[in-house]
This record gives sequence, C-alpha cells and structure tokens, in this order.
Amino acid sequence: KKMKIFLAPHNDDECLFGLDILIEERPLVIIVTHSTLQGDNGFERALESYKAIKDLGLSICYLQIDEDKLTEESLVDKLGKFYTTDVVYIPKESDNEQHNLVRETAKKIFRNTYEYDNYLNGVVSKETKYPKIKKQVLKHYKTQIENPLTRHYFYE
Repeated sequence: KKMKIFLAPHNDDECLFGLDILIEERPLVIIVTHSTLQGDNGFERALESYKAIKDLGLSICYLQIDEDKLTEESLVDKLGKFYTTDVVYIPKESDNEQHNLVRETAKKIFRNTYEYDNYLNGVVSKETKYPKIKKQVLKHYKTQIENPLTRHYFYE
C-alpha cells in the first residue's frame, strides 16, 4: 500500500481545498504551521483540524512550525521523516506566500507531488463532489468562521 500525505500549510486548508482527496485517497494529513498570527496560541485551530480530520476517519500530524518562522530550512528539517512517502499532495501555485513556500519545498524533497486546488486572488474553490460532508467538517473551524477576514471562505 502506498504511503500518501497531504500537506496543508495552515489549519483549515485540508478541508477547504483538499476534501475530495482526503475522502478518496485517505492520506495522512500534515498541518505545516502552528497559528501564531491570529491572536491566539494556535491551540484552538489545531483542535478544529483534529476534529474535522477525525470526522473523516483519518490521521493528522502537526509539524508545529510557527507561522512567522516558516522557512524552507525549517520545513526540510520537519519533513525529513517523510522522505520515503510515495504520494504527496501540495497546494497549487497561488498568491499565498506560505502556500507557495510549502509547495516549492515539497517539490524539491519529494518525487511524486500532485497539486490540489487552492485559492487565487483570495477566492476559494468551493467545488467538491461531497458538499454535505464539506458543510459538516467546515463547521469545526469556529475561529475562522468567526474571523471577519476568513469567514467568507466558509460560506457560499
């Protein structure tokens, strides 16, 4: 059986952008950053992802790189234990610097990377084959739903 991982630069990227992959491919979900830029210690956001991923019956791993300390070097260091992974899902190129850093670093490390949909110019792709499941798992991301800067990602 092939080892598959899904790299989510931030908590919530996994369900906003990769739900179809999570359901169909069942990868290990890896949350790259630990939220440090939204006024809490990131614990609530980590818990939100945990609950959503558990709803899907998947496993989750946190690299815990503080958002403001994310560098190629810190990422290479943390991803080292996954070098033998067969399939790695990475964000498409976008206007998000951190997503692009995760993407480009993963492409240097792993042989088989596959892009998942991402957002461009602040617009999230809402397309999914599983709208009911998406609605159910996105309810877990309360910090993002209550944040005026991110709320629009969670509602049609």
